[in-house]
Amino acid sequence: QNAKTLNLLCVQVQSAGGDSAASLRIASELASLDPRKLRTVAFVQEEARSLAGVVACLWDEAYATEAAVLGGPGDTNFTAEE
Repeated sequence: QNAKTLNLLCVQVQSAGGDSAASLRIASELASLDPRKLRTVAFVQEEARSLAGVVACLWDEAYATEAAVLGGPGDTNFTAEE
């Protein structure tokens, strides 16, 4: 299918934390999508730590296993500016 007929975007989020700039880019892209035209769904099987946990919750729908870890400390320590 092409972008004109795409109406559902599903992703699996798996992150131990990481790059805050990448998380902000993903959040910005999600915010730019028209929810009337594209439904977004996230799934966390194991972990979405630090900002990845926030990003996982920004989708129209978010699902996680009972054992999944959302948020909390990640692999990266952020400065006050970040």
